[in-house]
Amino acid sequence: MTTSWGPVGAALPRRLVGAALSQLSTSSVLPRTSTGPVPPRTSAGSVLPRTSTGPVPPRTSAGAALPQTSAGVAPPRTSTGPVQPRTSAGLALADEAGRLEGLGFSTLWLPGPADSLPLVPEVLRGTSRVTVSHGILSVDRIPATNVAATYRQAEATHPGRYLPGLGGAHGPHPVQTLEVYFDELDPAVPSDRRALAALGPRMLRLAGARASAAYPYLVTPEYVASARDLLGPGTALAVLTLIVPDPDPARARDTARAGAFGFLADGPGYAANFRRMGFTEEDVKTRADRLVDAVVVHGSLDTVATRLQEYRTGGADQVVFHVDAVPPEWLPELVSALS
Repeated sequence: MTTSWGPVGAALPRRLVGAALSQLSTSSVLPRTSTGPVPPRTSAGSVLPRTSTGPVPPRTSAGAALPQTSAGVAPPRTSTGPVQPRTSAGLALADEAGRLEGLGFSTLWLPGPADSLPLVPEVLRGTSRVTVSHGILSVDRIPATNVAATYRQAEATHPGRYLPGLGGAHGPHPVQTLEVYFDELDPAVPSDRRALAALGPRMLRLAGARASAAYPYLVTPEYVASARDLLGPGTALAVLTLIVPDPDPARARDTARAGAFGFLADGPGYAANFRRMGFTEEDVKTRADRLVDAVVVHGSLDTVATRLQEYRTGGADQVVFHVDAVPPEWLPELVSALS
């Protein structure tokens, strides 16, 4: 089954994912029946009483990525596969996923590299059409057998809607590590049902050979065009962007340097990719303005929308951003601009 990639994806708020995983780890679960569907919600998002057969009301198509935490707990297993316990935080996560789907996002990305596998059933239950993925699951930390089990259960309950996002292979031979991991996954998870975090040419070629999509981060629109050539037409390109919604350039750059960009720029993989994109060693070392301006989307709503469209023009099949990084009132406008 080939994934249909919509134009805009959402990385969901980390606080919601963190709260949901925290409640799972303490077994603070709500009562639930063994087979009932997720209870329908009103337009205001309140939960109506559950019935044994009531379907989930349809929502419009959309995409988003979910918040991250440091740990997850495997759900209890029944004779039909793992069943996700219902918690108040999990229901809040499902509500947010449904809201983002309604806004028009195409994919909901659960942030990595923590184990967010236990949250996949909750996000699927809270939505009706979007693809659910991870950005990303670390193959160094999460066994392939766990990913395969979650995929099988998702296919049994919500076929065609779950696509594991993988990456995080460190050590001296990351490509070989991923090849071995994919070999283990192949019997359960087809190559066209997974995404791979990729920056350099070797990882992009691996994504083209053994994944449905490549998932780069902190790149330029020009990079997207070259990555598209390496991937070929059969593999999608979902680009995660970093947004700072501030019209003051100097202040926005300082915010980026103090946040995710400043932290990740120290990583050898990102630093090497900055150099491949034409930035100097000094640019990388000093977090130069021209580097920040190239890989961080900052400015007013109109400026941010225009910058995001440049990634689509460059060849990105989907542009992804953290929904909690922008004012809530921006979301409909950004989805509209990218659709």
